[in-house]
Amino acid sequence: APRAMTTLVALASTSAPVARARTAVKCSAKKRSSVTPKIISEGGRATSQSSTQDDVPTPLSADKQRSLPPEMLVDDPWESESFEGLGNAAQYALLVIGIVAAGAGFYATSTYNEGAVEVDFQSYESPEEAVADSLRKVNALQAQSASAPSLEIN
Repeated sequence: APRAMTTLVALASTSAPVARARTAVKCSAKKRSSVTPKIISEGGRATSQSSTQDDVPTPLSADKQRSLPPEMLVDDPWESESFEGLGNAAQYALLVIGIVAAGAGFYATSTYNEGAVEVDFQSYESPEEAVADSLRKVNALQAQSASAPSLEIN
């Protein structure tokens, strides 16, 4: 038997082309099951088929009910149709935060130096002299705006 096995292996490993007849095989098995597949859900969307049962939770046995903590036997106050809007709004929260942050940034950049007096520190001999001169300019501008006549409409 070992010699016949090696002969078969030697014949099978030869590189001579072997012509093989191609035959089509047809399966003649008949469908025996009367069970038809039923689509339970379509990715969370409601199915178009009318279901015979409502969404009824799986009943628990008395042993399982006793083993559960009392918090799990109480209905969840957050699970209702009234909180769907909150969930839908929460999915856009990051977008809203980004828009508000960008608006705050644009406002900060536009008002950063508002009311500042430009001072060239290199034209003065000391920084104290530059600060004193800038304070004189600011006080002069405030005095001008206070003495300017204001128009009041009665």
